Amino acid sequence: MLEKRPATQIGKQKFVWYKDEIYYVRQTSHDTQGRRQGSVLVTLDNLATGSTKEVRFGQKDRIECCITRSRGLVLSYYDEEHGWYHFMDPDNDYEAVEISADLVNAKEAPFLAPDNTYNVLFVEDRKTRAQSAIKIEIPPIVKLLVTEAIDSIRGDTATHAQKSVRTETGLHLQVPLFIRKDSQILVSTKDGSYQGQHVAASSDMPSLA
Repeated sequence: MLEKRPATQIGKQKFVWYKDEIYYVRQTSHDTQGRRQGSVLVTLDNLATGSTKEVRFGQKDRIECCITRSRGLVLSYYDEEHGWYHFMDPDNDYEAVEISADLVNAKEAPFLAPDNTYNVLFVEDRKTRAQSAIKIEIPPIVKLLVTEAIDSIRGDTATHAQKSVRTETGLHLQVPLFIRKDSQILVSTKDGSYQGQHVAASSDMPSLA
């Protein structure tokens, strides 16, 4: 049985069931004056469609909160033909987890690459209690493999000179001249900019260069 709370007590950044669909609570605004005193205007993002709606709830309205769980999963590969991302769970005997590409929008896709760890949010089904992925959180920086790069021109020593490369996910960005094909680089997921060269240390932890 899912927990039902007074709708006026629901805070933002929560996940709720509304009309048999899962919504993310983006914003809440409480009315303190006039005829609507005590009600709350809630901005809801539909996780399935990406649409946004505003719903006003009164003091007597109740809403179901989703039971969620976050798991840190490592991406193994992307099956483009069938539209599935294949992850493994290092904290659960490397369990294989398949997640539909429908959860990923066009802005996020260039930052989903193998050997990166992503926090994936799962929600529990109201009846079967089975867990389904509802959101893949993109970290601030990811490691990407350079698949296309033009060799630097010999003698080009211009300060801060850069060139364009293409990564395994299709992302194009500017990098220093010393970056070559098959280099692994660190990229900001905020603006797609180069943040450094990935150097595999003994602990296999990324480092900036």
